[in-house]
Amino acid sequence: MANGGLQVGRVIDQGKGNYGKGDFLIRSLVGVRRETGAVSIGDMIRTGQTLQFHIRDARTAHEEMRLLLEGETMLASSTAQPAGALLVTCNGRGTRLFDKPHHDVALTRQILGNIPMAGFFAAGEMGPVGHRNFVHGHTAVLALFRQS
Repeated sequence: MANGGLQVGRVIDQGKGNYGKGDFLIRSLVGVRRETGAVSIGDMIRTGQTLQFHIRDARTAHEEMRLLLEGETMLASSTAQPAGALLVTCNGRGTRLFDKPHHDVALTRQILGNIPMAGFFAAGEMGPVGHRNFVHGHTAVLALFRQS
């Protein structure tokens, strides 16, 4: 799995400790220099920042999206059901990651119902980690619209 999906995560809130899901900004592993052991990643790193290797795989991507969508259904029980959605999916997902097309749309509709959806593939998606927004790769970003 590491051959095609090894990435590096940078902790966003260094003071938190006990890091888990949602605490890392994931960046691509660009290269490794055998002579020095230096690792190049697609981000600026400061001395003292906590880094952790991560592996991108379809099973984990599916599970994380499912958990987030199920959390949304818990929220929706106290608010209005979504009237529609906009789904922006990385072009590294789709059939490049999953074994069948339309994974993200199908999972969204399976959990949230057959809501009207629009969307597109992108090469960079905006979304939060902690209390800040970042440009991400290999993600799916879902904006839900509700009637007021």
